[in-house]
Amino acid sequence: MTIEAGGIRQMAQVCSSEGYAATHDYRLHFGLGDAEQVDRVEVRWPGGAVQVLERLEARKVHCIQESVE
Repeated sequence: MTIEAGGIRQMAQVCSSEGYAATHDYRLHFGLGDAEQVDRVEVRWPGGAVQVLERLEARKVHCIQESVE
């Protein structure tokens, strides 16, 4: 996932498994400083689809699911 907020671009990825019987928190956390919104979010799904969301409110938890189109 790549986000852009306040002129800064950040990237992080989720690894669904890293070992035998592993469980992990799949949430990603980004520090936005004083930004009031996330200008752009780009999600690259394992199947190759790219999903773009724009103008998401800062300081909120957003649940993003792969869109089926």
